[in-house]
Amino acid sequence: MVALVIFLGFYWLFVGVLELVRVFVDSSVPWYWSLLIGVVGIIAGIIVLRHPIFAAIVLPTAIVVWLGVLGLVIGVFGMIGGFTGGGVGSFIFGLVNFLIGLLLLASPMMAALAVPLVFGILLLVEGVILIIWAFRVRR
Repeated sequence: MVALVIFLGFYWLFVGVLELVRVFVDSSVPWYWSLLIGVVGIIAGIIVLRHPIFAAIVLPTAIVVWLGVLGLVIGVFGMIGGFTGGGVGSFIFGLVNFLIGLLLLASPMMAALAVPLVFGILLLVEGVILIIWAFRVRR
């Protein structure tokens, strides 16, 4: 996990530097957004690289909390959309997101520990689905 966090720190640092360069080179994006993303990326990268063990403990939990809050918000809007003409599918999608958000926020540390296992299972399922899809497309 520490190696992954170190990689993430270098990534944030690299993206931060590129965004600062983008302020002067690319005019298609407002300069203040690139400046903000660049400064935040560099600061986050330096913090993670200076304290990788602490970041390896805190970062997964922070991500789980963020995903939990995001699930609640998306869930509420999905359920509202289901009642205002979005259909049953929108309501069910919102309800599932809301319940997953509650589950993540109920125990963020345990959810963070379960992320590698759940991610691995999802990748295996996706791989099987893609293999089945490839055979169907071939016919």
